[in-house]
Amino acid sequence: MAQTFTFDPAHSRIGFAVRHFKVVTVAGRFTDFSGEVRLEGDGTTSARGTLSIRTASIDTGRKTRDWHLRTPGFFDAKRYPAMTFRSTGIEAEDENAYRVVGDLTIRGVTKPVTLEVTVKNHVHDPAGNETVALSATGVIKLSDWKLTLQRPLEAGGVVIDDMVKLEIEAALVHPAMASLAQPAQGGRR
Repeated sequence: MAQTFTFDPAHSRIGFAVRHFKVVTVAGRFTDFSGEVRLEGDGTTSARGTLSIRTASIDTGRKTRDWHLRTPGFFDAKRYPAMTFRSTGIEAEDENAYRVVGDLTIRGVTKPVTLEVTVKNHVHDPAGNETVALSATGVIKLSDWKLTLQRPLEAGGVVIDDMVKLEIEAALVHPAMASLAQPAQGGRR
């Protein structure tokens, strides 16, 4: 029997880190996203997932930088409001570690990406919902998606490095059968 787990945005974070001015690493996040993981059969390696991230929800802690990243010169958030990831395969590395391969689409360009995923916990909450906590990391090259802020610096290097580290902390929830029939008391926190 198939099970579908959805991202719980209140308990999940989609983040990134990139070197800026060859001096410091700038971290940021996306605040608006949705996704699900569908388990087929009896094995985790049969799972398939999707994730959609609103490009306009970028938050680096600097309003002017975020505005610039939303413009046609980078994400072009009005024309391409979302970037998407669709898994195409999962390989178990050990009991709780997996290599997830999928297609990442940004600005209409689709390229393969590999994520290292660790399942951290698997619990039932007070309402009976099944929750899986996981972490995922990966590295992408901005130039693969034609995303560049590669203005050269006087001292050498570029404004923003081409390599970006992806960091995902997620709670995935599969609702209890009883909660489908009636609303849970008190809600989730």
